[in-house]
Amino acid sequence: KNIKLLYFKILSISIYLRLCLNNIINIYFKQMVKLEHTIKDLITFYIKENYNKYLKDNNLTQIDNDKIYDVISELYDNKKTHIKEFLKSSLKELLKDEYPGDLVVNNICFEIFQDDNLCKNRVYNEIKLHQEKNL
Repeated sequence: KNIKLLYFKILSISIYLRLCLNNIINIYFKQMVKLEHTIKDLITFYIKENYNKYLKDNNLTQIDNDKIYDVISELYDNKKTHIKEFLKSSLKELLKDEYPGDLVVNNICFEIFQDDNLCKNRVYNEIKLHQEKNL
């Protein structure tokens, strides 16, 4: 009888721990998805602001299609380090106590900015589409 009771307690604890672990994992993944979405929004904001600044500084309404990639490439190369710092400081300000730490943010940034050509092509496509919509 004692062995059955002990077995039942161990089984109950095991089920409880598994449920707790599943909840912790779900919460973690939800926070990571939210964090990645916030980072994407911040990058989009950063690109739009720099695009608008470039237009204003150069007295343009849009960038010529044949020059878009060159402009993006130059701005990207000059701003790559700055955008990472912008992301960290913005996330610290937005998330406050929920900020996951520089290591987590640096790892996400590493994944995002790992392929410079892919990043430049994404920005190129977004700007080209944006300009076509606003003709």
